[in-house]
Amino acid sequence: MKKWSIFLVLSVLMVGCIKTTKNSNKKEVKYLEKYEWYARESWDGRFPMYLHEGYYTLEGGGTKYIPNGFSAGDWGQGMSIHSGSNDVSALPIRLSVKYISFAEKKCYAGDFELPTDTIKKYFSIGGIDESNGEYFGYENIITGITPGGTVVVWVKALFEQIEIVRFQAEEIDLINVRDVWPSSVVSQEDFYNLEKEFPEQFPYIKEHGVPFGIWDKYRTRFNWELKWDLPKEYEVYQYKISMFNKENCYPILFFKEYPRNQLKNKDKAIPLFIVLMISKKGTKQIDYIAMHYDFEEMYKIMSTTSNPNTLIMIKFKLNEDFSTEWYVEMEGKKYPIKGIKPIKIIYGENSEKDSEWERYQEYLKNPNKAI
Repeated sequence: MKKWSIFLVLSVLMVGCIKTTKNSNKKEVKYLEKYEWYARESWDGRFPMYLHEGYYTLEGGGTKYIPNGFSAGDWGQGMSIHSGSNDVSALPIRLSVKYISFAEKKCYAGDFELPTDTIKKYFSIGGIDESNGEYFGYENIITGITPGGTVVVWVKALFEQIEIVRFQAEEIDLINVRDVWPSSVVSQEDFYNLEKEFPEQFPYIKEHGVPFGIWDKYRTRFNWELKWDLPKEYEVYQYKISMFNKENCYPILFFKEYPRNQLKNKDKAIPLFIVLMISKKGTKQIDYIAMHYDFEEMYKIMSTTSNPNTLIMIKFKLNEDFSTEWYVEMEGKKYPIKGIKPIKIIYGENSEKDSEWERYQEYLKNPNKAI
């Protein structure tokens, strides 16, 4: 794993750009920060896409292209990664995309100004490596594309991921198959034939259609916090959240509140899953408890709030027999929730070979730990 100190030396460089001031021969030097980072693409793998052209225009000049292809993945998950001489570069100021949405047989394009100062904020702060507690820089900028033209940009460290901005691309004329594959013998009609070219995704799309707007719905934010009720002999070792808008964070790590939690005291998208690792005091056992939430179930409950500033408590109770109760409390009402899959796994059973406990011991001895 990279050390934060090494990251600062190798990943953040300064380059001088000389300019001449008006009515003067005096030269000023403007420095640009350079970071080691990778441009990555993303889309919901249920709906085949092709990023025909994608690139970032960099601060100070130059571009960095976004890998393209037909690879399926998960929404918000960076897929392709290309490494080369352009890995260490300035941060982007603009984004250009042109892509195909095969599920609707349409193409979209857009050129957008990025909030570079916001991106710089996260890259300069960095994140933390959950395996050892050391600082780890943000090194991925992910561009997500969807049917309907929604474009979303995230920055990502190891687990932490933050949404930066959302854009709307415009529909354009269909991209010619010869512009994608110059020597291809595939006809334009066959190229856009969903059933023929994407037999794995076609049945799902035929049955369910394309849920236009769902990716924006995932971005809806609420004023919510998680509260747990554990047996008194337990304490939280690690708490992490992944949300439906594909932001991720660690509120607690190594029994401590994570000092760089970028979503603390902020409205957040509905949780996709939460993971609690808990430890029974006086033992070398760390247990794993998780909930995979149902988006429509949670959205139906949380969107009924009469005041957008209302604090919504998503609650979890662990009973002595390790059975669990999950519910939402808001505006004086209690709403039991089922979720998709509540999970309880006991790792260590008081064993000294509990791998997570061993990791914690290594963390305690690590002189480079950040928390």
